[in-house]
Amino acid sequence: MSCTVSPSVLTGATYGLTAGASFQFRVKAINDVGQSDPSPEGTGPELPAGITVPSKPAAPTTSISGTNVVVNWAAPSSNGGSAITGYKVDYKKSDG
Repeated sequence: MSCTVSPSVLTGATYGLTAGASFQFRVKAINDVGQSDPSPEGTGPELPAGITVPSKPAAPTTSISGTNVVVNWAAPSSNGGSAITGYKVDYKKSDG
């Protein structure tokens, strides 16, 4: 598993990891020529057992504001045992 982050950001987040498991992380620098060798491995905390993904939020409601669509939703009923750190809003053009 990997992710790429902006060069101005020196932190990253991982999601969907297995509860009760330990993980190790390493970092590579990237430029126009390629990737550096990886950093030494760093050990992350063990995720407590019993943490799960959050339940799904309720269906969103929308309203129009000028040429913008405002999307509102309610937080999920369960955070899965860990604080909600953000939301991803997907959209697509409706058929018809």
